[in-house]
Amino acid sequence: MAKEELNRPPSYILLIVYKFFAGFIELTTGILFGIFGQQFRTIYQSFQLAHLREDSSLYVRTIEHAIPFLLDHRSFVIAYFLTLGLGTIIGAVGLWYEKVWAIHMMIVLSAILVPFEFIDFVRRPTIFLFAYMLFNISIIVYLARFNPHVSRVLRKHKKIHPHDSQTDNI
Repeated sequence: MAKEELNRPPSYILLIVYKFFAGFIELTTGILFGIFGQQFRTIYQSFQLAHLREDSSLYVRTIEHAIPFLLDHRSFVIAYFLTLGLGTIIGAVGLWYEKVWAIHMMIVLSAILVPFEFIDFVRRPTIFLFAYMLFNISIIVYLARFNPHVSRVLRKHKKIHPHDSQTDNI
């Protein structure tokens, strides 16, 4: 078994590291927003006053639209980041241990975000949003049995638990 673990392709390891890091950022954001949420309002108000004196950049305009939404929907945002972050971390750990449920979990978590990313891209088309949307779609495609390593994990699981699958084409 130890020899099989060393045979993970670099793309699979990179996916795990990316998902773990993304989950950590999401979880940390949810925790920090829960702890310091009211202080963000004060920071935003002083940010707004400073913004009135300067010419706005894309970054300033993005923050200007995002912060009020986040503050108005604070409980939802905290629950979203905590749930998504924890789910992504658990899924990344499951991918490392080559669990089939983790493959399905990562596909679902990535697929849930694609419609929102598409709508965001249509409303504000930028090369960054387009690339990010394509990157998440490529993760879904990568995990949806088009990758030889994922296929090997699925076959390995099928051999270990033959009673879990009734058909050979799943």
